[in-house]
Amino acid sequence: MANRWKIKINEFKSVTFSLRNLDSPPVKLNNQTISTANEVIYIGLILDKRLIRSTHILQLMCKMLT
Repeated sequence: MANRWKIKINEFKSVTFSLRNLDSPPVKLNNQTISTANEVIYIGLILDKRLIRSTHILQLMCKMLT
């Protein structure tokens, strides 16, 4: 599908993220297994599985205090 859309996906910089508590099946891209993360940073916002922003707020507070 990436070839059809004419985009290039880097499998080493990619990560899978799920909001479900169930274990997701492994995702492969170019025969490389994509790692799974409990938290991801997307456009500067830290997202976790429960969509609670406490991790993001704590990081911002640490930045403000330093």
